[in-house]
Amino acid sequence: MKLIQALAIVLIATGARAETDAPLLLASKFGDLCSICAAMLRCMPDAEGAAATVYTFHKLTFAGQMRTVFDYVPRMKPPTQDRPVTIVREGAPSTEATATFDRLAARILLPGPEGAPAEIDRKSGAWRQGDVVLGRCVFVPRVRRTEAAQK
Repeated sequence: MKLIQALAIVLIATGARAETDAPLLLASKFGDLCSICAAMLRCMPDAEGAAATVYTFHKLTFAGQMRTVFDYVPRMKPPTQDRPVTIVREGAPSTEATATFDRLAARILLPGPEGAPAEIDRKSGAWRQGDVVLGRCVFVPRVRRTEAAQK
């Protein structure tokens, strides 16, 4: 009984809390995209005639997976996580890059059209380059990934 009380005090003192925020893109009820999971986002531009972009986020490397141990220690969770991503734009060859999941700002920082820095708001799905909204991004379920990559 004293062990349970001590554990409760430690968790309260370190700021552990349940996640009650609105659902985020690429997150589950257990937290961010798992370290051994791959996921795909399809970003559709607002501008007519502009090409859609598909971002495929790959699983973390072994070292990246080992760093996720800190995700389960309150107050030690790193504010960002880098993840390899393949970028496919309609009518262009695919490119490899690194996406940064910014946990504090609930956004993903990555290359946008023409390689310029862009971000995806994980709460609204807005795809931005600076203050300009390029369009919206949606999660592509596993069943439709092949179909999305071919479009």
